[in-house]
Amino acid sequence: MKKITVLSLLLLFLFGCKSTSNIEAVLNYQPQHLTDVFQVSITENEKPISDLQVVGTFEMAKMDHGSAELEFHEIDNGLYETNLDLPMDGDWVSNLTITQDEEDFEQLILFQVSSEGTQQNTKRVAPEKGVVSTINGQPILEDDLEFYHFINHLQITLYREKDKQSHEGKELEELMQFWDAQEKEAGNVNTLLTQIIRLRAVALLATEKGHTSTPEEVDHEMAKVKNELMTQPVAKELIQQFGEDRFWEKQQSQYELIVLSQKVQQDMLDKVKEEKPDAEITEVNYLAHQEYEELLVAQIESLNIEVYLQ
Repeated sequence: MKKITVLSLLLLFLFGCKSTSNIEAVLNYQPQHLTDVFQVSITENEKPISDLQVVGTFEMAKMDHGSAELEFHEIDNGLYETNLDLPMDGDWVSNLTITQDEEDFEQLILFQVSSEGTQQNTKRVAPEKGVVSTINGQPILEDDLEFYHFINHLQITLYREKDKQSHEGKELEELMQFWDAQEKEAGNVNTLLTQIIRLRAVALLATEKGHTSTPEEVDHEMAKVKNELMTQPVAKELIQQFGEDRFWEKQQSQYELIVLSQKVQQDMLDKVKEEKPDAEITEVNYLAHQEYEELLVAQIESLNIEVYLQ
């Protein structure tokens, strides 16, 4: 099965806006047909959680054809699934309501499905060698996918090392099995494209809103991530294998976009604070995260995104 795993490092590095509940749901299986399963992996503090009540509302992203509410059932530790029977192909949005200890958390997930089992707007031949997708005509290259794959692998390795230091026995074995599964899918093209498109889409939005990323801001963020990674031997070794100059050059480009995304996130926080001046910080962060996701959905809908099969 093809799976999508939006990993925590990219959420931290690229989006920086996480629900304060520390509960995250990511698409674990990309539906290939109108009638198919829809799987999500749900974690808390990067660890799978069980015994949740999960309900998803499914509706088309660009057309008003009503919505369907479906209940999920747990098929494995932290893995929840429901059966889809969609009326037509295209862009879909799933709004998940996750209930834990009588407290509800919400998260939006975007996905595409085709009646022929392939992604919408997919073409067979790329316009240029090495181009895997375009956003408003701007290319996403195979080299970009390789870099994101490496970032995913790097973060999984760091999580493994952290878990080895703080767990043992059966619990450690289960965690290693979880990271084994994540490792197998860390290079899934759908996953990587989702990560890249999200960041570039919100950076374009930031530019439209008049934001810029200055060299000083980028250098500040780069200094923080260098301090975090280069003080960990396993991360330093992997970066050296990838190529230090190449890695930090790619990161420099990434953080020019990340700074822009952070400014959009701050806009959402300021908006919620203005609308709800008496709200607790946890509520402010949660509402800002929801507004950010909704804004990102609308932004992605407005872009001309083409994906190419080689």
